[in-house]
Amino acid sequence: MSSGFEPRDPDYERRVLGSFARQGLLATFAARLETIEPGMVEIHVPFSTGLTQQDNFFYAGS
Repeated sequence: MSSGFEPRDPDYERRVLGSFARQGLLATFAARLETIEPGMVEIHVPFSTGLTQQDNFFYAGS
């Protein structure tokens, strides 16, 4: 899925990966980058009871 967005930095993917790797909270969530495209990233977070509310639903911000 292409956004048609043209990045100013041709090395944007390396920069996104580096920034993502420095995000401690995302590591705590066991988040992973699934897709990196100009103008869009897709981040997946696996279900964990540690990220649920009292009714066992994911927190909206997770």
